[in-house]
Amino acid sequence: MSVRFRIVHDEYITGTKITYRADIHDNEHTGAINTCAVSNNFFDWEYERIDEQNPFERPVQKSTFRIDLMVRGQTDQDLLNDILDASESRFETRFYIDDVHKWSGKILTDLLEYDEKGLPYPCKIRAKDLSPLDGIDFPLVSSASLTRLSVIIADCLKETGLTLPIRSYTNLTNTEVDQGQDFLYALYHRKFLFRDRNAPLSCHEVLENICRAYSLLIRQADGRWVIDQLPAVARGNDIQFDYDADGQNPASSTPSRTITVDGASSFLLPTSQNIITGALKSVESEYKHRTQIVYFDIDDVTHTFSSQKTEHVEEFANDGNMRLTIDIDAEAYTEDAAGPIEGKAYFRVWLIRSDNVPLFMDNSGAFSAGTKQVEIDLVAGPSYSTGGISFGETDPLHAATVEVKIEFLWAVMEGGFEDTREVSKVDLRTLILLRSIKNRTL
Repeated sequence: MSVRFRIVHDEYITGTKITYRADIHDNEHTGAINTCAVSNNFFDWEYERIDEQNPFERPVQKSTFRIDLMVRGQTDQDLLNDILDASESRFETRFYIDDVHKWSGKILTDLLEYDEKGLPYPCKIRAKDLSPLDGIDFPLVSSASLTRLSVIIADCLKETGLTLPIRSYTNLTNTEVDQGQDFLYALYHRKFLFRDRNAPLSCHEVLENICRAYSLLIRQADGRWVIDQLPAVARGNDIQFDYDADGQNPASSTPSRTITVDGASSFLLPTSQNIITGALKSVESEYKHRTQIVYFDIDDVTHTFSSQKTEHVEEFANDGNMRLTIDIDAEAYTEDAAGPIEGKAYFRVWLIRSDNVPLFMDNSGAFSAGTKQVEIDLVAGPSYSTGGISFGETDPLHAATVEVKIEFLWAVMEGGFEDTREVSKVDLRTLILLRSIKNRTL
């Protein structure tokens, strides 16, 4: 990702020169850096306000950065057109004060604002850091394995598309925790538990639950994610730990957080708003992350003889970010006098592509070339044999994919083909979920 546009603004505060710089990065740009003019206001940088009476009402402190750009010619107009047509992972704003990185965020096409008139005209470009997490599900995992709390937090923060280090200020200790370690690194959680029954929580909800459980606040400051354990910071006995972007390799130090607030202050306080020139402008429409969900609930399919096959095909518009989730359930009824017995049901899932290269799913949920089938283990119940299988969300489907096809095949009961019991009927049900997640870095 390289710098496409740069805005530099010098301000003199009590005789001291302060240089503010905003860079617009484009992961498709390879040319030179263009210098932009600004309108009356250079930028507006705002955090969500903390309720002093209830600081953990919004413990994940989202922030917004707005650049006020003056569009002067075709080069500037090309930037606006590219932002409007781009995915939410393409453009990023990075803000610096005296060449020190202070903030990063993804530019949102939904909040672009400009006048319809002749050149030159003002344009407002907004970027956000943590807001996209509302639209990204924390993955449902079946394994009960343990994961460091710092890694779970980092996994959620990386879904913003921003690769930033993490700094924590904490002091929570107990006899089970190494006194030289941050408790965020020493404690483990099961990812499996971050769910609402069988429905996923968003990454934002996961972070909120962790923050409220351990009295934490999370925000972005000084070019990193900052995690404050509020009771420790309030007492002043907190210890500083610096992590990489993966929540690993912590290094401890004694924090230096003495702040002198006067007319020469050039930084942003955690609970303040900082506008260099001009008045604060309000955002009139709430940002909603664009997540396209295509949900198909296929009707029951009943097979009454083993060679019968049924196909179901769904066409969809593929924007290159489509992900697939499939759930299959099967019920088999037999003529066996002893009642239901164990067996297997078989089906086939494949992707139809515009380049005529079909890909078939295997039992792991992965797609590859070559005909394959997926099997479901059937377990004997009181009246029939039943089984099911669920596949987690796949990687983005190939851009050439235009259809997903499911073919229900047959059921075989106990003993293989030579000792196969007669299957009088097989009912199969499926759910197909297609999601387009545009703000992930793919």
